[in-house]
Amino acid sequence: MIYSISYKILFLASLTSVMHNPEIFPDPQNFIPDRFIKNGEFVNDVRVCVFSLGLRNCVGKQLAISEYFIFSVDIIKTFWFEKVAGTLEPARPWLS
Repeated sequence: MIYSISYKILFLASLTSVMHNPEIFPDPQNFIPDRFIKNGEFVNDVRVCVFSLGLRNCVGKQLAISEYFIFSVDIIKTFWFEKVAGTLEPARPWLS
């Protein structure tokens, strides 16, 4: 289907309407990270466009990625992690 858009017409695309489309993401109002996990592995969904698309995408994208990296490094440097087989519970109670 082809649409003709006249000159000087403002055309806006709503990422909110895309990201909250129940046909694409069932129960879009709830945070359900399992929708991106298949067979125990994370699967990147191309329909998720957090930072927008194209050449003029979010100007803060690189800053957000850098800040997330710094945050992750600080967490790893600050806390001690240990793998506990067969459970998703913390290795030790937090403030016992």
